Amino acid sequence: MIGSSGAHLLPMRLLFDFVEALKKNVYNAYEGSAVLPSAARSSSLFFRANKKVCEEWFSRICEPMMNAGLALQCHDATIHYCALRLQELWNLVASALNDKSRVQVTEHLHNIKGRFSADILRVLRHMALALCRTHESEALIGLEKWVSLTFSPFLVEENQSLSNSRILSLHAFIECYTSVCDWKSLESWLLELQTLRAKHAGKSYCGALTTTGNEINAIHALAQYDEGEYQAAWACLGLTPKSSSELTLDPKLALQRSEQMLLQAMLLQNDEKEDKVPHELEKARLMLEETLSVLPLDGLEEAAAHATQLHCIFAYEEFYKIKGSQDKPRQLQSMLSSYVQFMQPQIGRVHQDCNPWLKVLRVYRTISPVSKATLKLCMNLLSLARKQGNLLLANRLNNYLKDHILSCSGERHHDFLISNLQYEGILLMHAEKNLEDALTNLWSFVSPVIVSSPSIVSDADNSILKAKACLKLSNWLKQNYSDSRLDGIIIKIRSDFDMANSSSPSRGGPSFVDEILSSKPPLGSIIEEIVGTATKLSTHLCPTMGKSWISYASWCFSQARESLLTPHENTLRSCSFSPALVHEVLPERFKLTEDEIIKVKSLILPFFQNKDDGGLAAEQGEWSFSLDSAAPRNDNTVITLVQQVVNIIESVSGAPRC
Repeated sequence: MIGSSGAHLLPMRLLFDFVEALKKNVYNAYEGSAVLPSAARSSSLFFRANKKVCEEWFSRICEPMMNAGLALQCHDATIHYCALRLQELWNLVASALNDKSRVQVTEHLHNIKGRFSADILRVLRHMALALCRTHESEALIGLEKWVSLTFSPFLVEENQSLSNSRILSLHAFIECYTSVCDWKSLESWLLELQTLRAKHAGKSYCGALTTTGNEINAIHALAQYDEGEYQAAWACLGLTPKSSSELTLDPKLALQRSEQMLLQAMLLQNDEKEDKVPHELEKARLMLEETLSVLPLDGLEEAAAHATQLHCIFAYEEFYKIKGSQDKPRQLQSMLSSYVQFMQPQIGRVHQDCNPWLKVLRVYRTISPVSKATLKLCMNLLSLARKQGNLLLANRLNNYLKDHILSCSGERHHDFLISNLQYEGILLMHAEKNLEDALTNLWSFVSPVIVSSPSIVSDADNSILKAKACLKLSNWLKQNYSDSRLDGIIIKIRSDFDMANSSSPSRGGPSFVDEILSSKPPLGSIIEEIVGTATKLSTHLCPTMGKSWISYASWCFSQARESLLTPHENTLRSCSFSPALVHEVLPERFKLTEDEIIKVKSLILPFFQNKDDGGLAAEQGEWSFSLDSAAPRNDNTVITLVQQVVNIIESVSGAPRC
């Protein structure tokens, strides 16, 4: 049965390639192509003569091809054929509007609405949802604008203020809230949807304000499970259709039903009905075998959700098998860690969906809530959610880690996870625009390695983390020079340096604070020195991190450029408190060395050569090129000119004139 069902899917997928190739070759036959080889003369004559027939036939198959794309969740094909179908509908509407036989314009428009509005709205809904699933936000905005210009008279009734975008995006709203497990927002939005249905009851478009197409009871069951309300989850599952346990050819529906079977298995495990768990897991896996036999034809991206679900089923099956084993913790940790370690580089990518990782995390939390693999996966998801601006999800994951991280076994992993959580919490503060607290906490996080002399962290993971934190400190300081709220933090950082450099902890810091309060000097050069110190230190903490060296090189280049071109108050002329920059910022770095002065003099002397070159050469051998000592038979004009040239070079390089 599995094989025969899969065989029905394969021709449908190959149909898209066939129709696409047919279109290209037919067009090539009657128009020609710069890419495809020329068609035979007989074929060209035939298709040119029947061009209108071919176009009509391709137009007629738009609707079936669109439905095939929807059934197979092939979003690119859905978008393509929806666009063609919308153009066809617009041509039909335009033709109907030009019908001169209609006398009553109002009645005519009403008839056109009745004939075409349902089809237009249905196709628009399919296209909008496909664009949402492919993350084509700009195309979705363009579609909305085009619809408002082209079809608005046929979709919106008079004195009606409901936005088309809300109608078109109902399914997308439910999917988005579900994908990030934001159950409270979903519940609030469903109540708003119910209010809208009551408000617009009886209107022609009211039928679109529904959750049809989404098994809302299964979604509620998942929400109840995440909240720990297991009996309520069973009650919601009891309201789902009986067909939820049947095999299906629809890839999306198969995935939803497989997830429901896995949820039922976890609930049965919680109710200690372990004898029924294997059966539910088997059904969950069978749901996917239908579609996985052909999904790879679409590529890894389309198959990823199904592969992730298979991993969740496998992980839970392994947990069930080793539940009574004495070696259970080690075996489970090995299995979970291998997956997290393998997939960690992918979790760091910003432009991706959190949903598959949240599904994996749900299973891991059920199997082993405080294992290293579970907490590490949760940490990676926290970082991804913060980068995507999903602060609600980030805060939920952050709270889970705070509640469970102290129970993690293994001192080394425990300490690193705590440090990582502290750093992620600081980044989360900054994402929430809490700049002052974020910068204060970040300095507390990195100050032990910045102000102490041996600034090397023994643990490799912590070294990388501290290096990233140092770079983040320098970036935040560079971005917020004009924020007066940061003045107190800058003074605190400078005082910490002074206290670390002084022989007595009571010296240095207070005197500097008093100096700042009394004279209020500009803090630009202090900030620049902190930025340089933190950036350079990141290269020492993690010499293999390319971003550190690029940032350090950029800072050095910026300082050199400002020193030569436009020196200002932020240009460092010397190190006032940071020993890390002594070699980069030397007070005499603009002074020419003795060898450089000799080279300058050797370039000037030929201009004063007299006719007796031999005598002059003998004189040059007796010269002392030190400008501070009197040279025998030396021409004062030469010495004066050399001194002037040296002064000019040093002045241009940024040194004050003598």
